[in-house]
Amino acid sequence: VIQNLPRKFTRDTQSHKENIILYQGDLNEGRGLELAIKAMDSLENYTLWIAGGGYFEFELKSLALNNRHPERIIFLGKLSPMDLKNKTLSAKFGLNLLENKGLNYYNSLANKFFDYLQSGVIPISMNFPEYSALNERYHCALLIDSLDIHQFINTLELAEKNYPNLLKNVDIAASFLTWESQEEKLCS
Repeated sequence: VIQNLPRKFTRDTQSHKENIILYQGDLNEGRGLELAIKAMDSLENYTLWIAGGGYFEFELKSLALNNRHPERIIFLGKLSPMDLKNKTLSAKFGLNLLENKGLNYYNSLANKFFDYLQSGVIPISMNFPEYSALNERYHCALLIDSLDIHQFINTLELAEKNYPNLLKNVDIAASFLTWESQEEKLCS
């Protein structure tokens, strides 16, 4: 199997990360965005950045306006690849959540997971088989079993306590999970 992984990205590993939770992708139902927006009521020290567009954007913006802190939920819109990369570099955590709406989602392995790793961002993903296997090997992601707000908040709070180790593991995973590693397999 040859995976469509991003090219290795050399970044300043000493750069400052802000308390930003980032989502990049389509703004559709079932992506955990409703959960993240609602969680912002309890996550006083974080800002949620949502990059992308889609058919569910209006509903998400309405939900954000009803949050106690709508100023901490920022819709970035659709960004160029370079602008998205620059925004991603500032974030601590990256959302990669899906409702289990079938085998396509359950067995998925989203590009954004690897983009987050290359940017030094800790992915928050579902505890689905492909993410679980990667996390078993690299211990580089936060996995949740369901789109439960309390589990999401607790997982994030625990991650803060273990942030330096998680970030070190993200860097290790990012060094192996690259297009260059896949290119070697393809050419051999």
